[in-house]
Amino acid sequence: MMERKVTNTRKDENGRIIALCNPVEWWSPRTLAEVIIDIEVSFYTYYVVVGGQRVLIKVANGSAEKYLRTDPDKTTKNNLDDLPVLESIIKKERHFMNIKYDSVNRINEVMLTFDDGPHSTLTPKLLDLLKQENIKAMFFVLGVNVAADNNIEIVKRAFEEGHIIGNHTYFHRNLRSLADFEIKSEILNTEEFIKEYMPTPKPFRPPYGATNSRVNTIVKELGYVNALWNVDTLDWKDKSIKWVENSIPQIYAREYNVVLMHDTYETTINNVSELIKAIKNKYGQYEFISYV
Repeated sequence: MMERKVTNTRKDENGRIIALCNPVEWWSPRTLAEVIIDIEVSFYTYYVVVGGQRVLIKVANGSAEKYLRTDPDKTTKNNLDDLPVLESIIKKERHFMNIKYDSVNRINEVMLTFDDGPHSTLTPKLLDLLKQENIKAMFFVLGVNVAADNNIEIVKRAFEEGHIIGNHTYFHRNLRSLADFEIKSEILNTEEFIKEYMPTPKPFRPPYGATNSRVNTIVKELGYVNALWNVDTLDWKDKSIKWVENSIPQIYAREYNVVLMHDTYETTINNVSELIKAIKNKYGQYEFISYV
């Protein structure tokens, strides 16, 4: 899948940029303190702080006069010469995230991701379903579960069937509460099991999405890139089909979806087919993608 420039623009007859045509949004792996300076120098973006240090960055759509901006009263005139600043912000974020935002054919995209496995019986059942549906997903595995039983064979199978394997630490501890050497141990102990199955750069998802500049620095030093999510199904909380019903509106509201699920819950494995069906029912509007 080829990627399209996020900052596709519309120009007037004199070649002057008058609009950004491709709105995007993503959860930044950086903290508010790390992005706020970038955000404040551009009227094309604004931030929303959710859950402490999680930062939602959006690039607005529409005419230059109607952009959502950082100034709350929206009285400041847009400076169209700031476009290179916006491109710089996006380039920096893309370096951290290493994911694309939308596709060249304008079809909305869905990436299915599963955390905390592998599970000795549930993950193989999920792999059977994904194979049947011809969908590739991302699996962020825990070292402690890979080491259990003979679960490395499940990881190997997922890899051989075209899925992406990522590191989710060893014991699923909150990395922000750990010393530097403990963070490295959590990551590297899992890497020992799965290093031959990970792509380059290596995908990493911090437990609970809990990260900060110190954690990000270590992650980067170890050769990883953060791969977070923007659709939280809460499948760990709603152990019924309700998690599917709550997730579908989130997906329909976005152009690009990174969906968080867990292949360690029977209710997830039993109902994920309903999520897939709901997405496929939007024929021609959505496609399933994997990591890029």
